[in-house]
Amino acid sequence: MKIALIGYEANVPKRVGSNQYAFELMKALYQLDQKNQYTIYLPTPPLSDLPPARDGWRYKVVGPSKLWNFFALPLALIKQTPKPDVVFNPGHYTPLFFPAPLVISIMDLGYLRFPQHYTKSIYWKLRLWTALSIKRAASILTISQASKNDIIKHYKVKAEKIDVEYLGYDEKSFQFPIPDSRIEKAKNKYKIVGDYLLFLS
Repeated sequence: MKIALIGYEANVPKRVGSNQYAFELMKALYQLDQKNQYTIYLPTPPLSDLPPARDGWRYKVVGPSKLWNFFALPLALIKQTPKPDVVFNPGHYTPLFFPAPLVISIMDLGYLRFPQHYTKSIYWKLRLWTALSIKRAASILTISQASKNDIIKHYKVKAEKIDVEYLGYDEKSFQFPIPDSRIEKAKNKYKIVGDYLLFLS
């Protein structure tokens, strides 16, 4: 399968939630999938920590970066030969035109739940562009059942169009040996019995 992957979200130096999601997803696809052919579209050259190009994994830098989703990216996708079988964007914003079924990722709809934390321009950009992306996508990935429910509620999407893909973690990156005595102290303090998972969001 030929996959056009929009790598814009991952190719930033200071990554926050959705950027980190896109970055880790690209790393995982690179390691786990050597069967499919990926063309990763970027508005600027790939950062040094992105997976290196290899057979089946190539980068295509297309510009100008200004209004990238409106002009440079759609034109590059349409001109891609051979045509992609699917266009995957691990983010909210889709290109204006695309030559194959589109899959997008939506982390959450925080801008609808907490609009006071967004500038007016960002709020309206998220609200309008996400609505357009959802309407045009063949499939939507999200990270929780709560986010899936929100998308269905606010955008009137059929449940079968949305797949929940829970986030994982890289064991190698998160090795923090903690002495048993500190663990016991914390468990006693908070009256925790058995194993537990600390979730911060």
